[in-house]
Amino acid sequence: KFKNQNTKIEGIWKNDFEARYPDGYIDASTNLQPFCAWVVSTIGNPTKFKNEAATYMNVPMMLFYYCTTELFAMVDQRAKNMMLSFFEGKMYPIFYDSDTTLGVDNVGDISFSYDVEYHDIVGSGYAWNAESSTLFNNIEQAYQTEIAAMYASIRTALPYDKALSFFNKDQSDKWGEAIYNEDARFK
Repeated sequence: KFKNQNTKIEGIWKNDFEARYPDGYIDASTNLQPFCAWVVSTIGNPTKFKNEAATYMNVPMMLFYYCTTELFAMVDQRAKNMMLSFFEGKMYPIFYDSDTTLGVDNVGDISFSYDVEYHDIVGSGYAWNAESSTLFNNIEQAYQTEIAAMYASIRTALPYDKALSFFNKDQSDKWGEAIYNEDARFK
């Protein structure tokens, strides 16, 4: 819907975004409108995106978010499972439910291998729900060096064995199988 930067978000933003706080919030003009207009203005221009990004978002947080979603194959976390928060006029990404992580799809099935990439086609569509996202495509193109450095830093702090320990011992082992099964049935 946001095909050009002059598109007014008021009245239509609720079709694509959900306000979380405060309840009943309806004014998108303060932060969401300028952010969306700026992202649209950078379509096909990653240089403009990089030159202006620090004005509209917290770049280190956004790059960390990008790397984390890539590392853990969080295929929905760049679309409907991403929350936008604004502080002092800048966007900060926030993880939402993270139910599509480590190869799991929206219904709890393991649908993707560990090496699923951002632009991979699986079946008749892209594995990543935001594959055509201007925001994430610009990040991918404009910040290649920074993404590589941040990824290396994350992997140094969180090597494979630590990641496995975290997911298996610190998380999965603390919940009974019945809870996982019930959650899958609930979805």
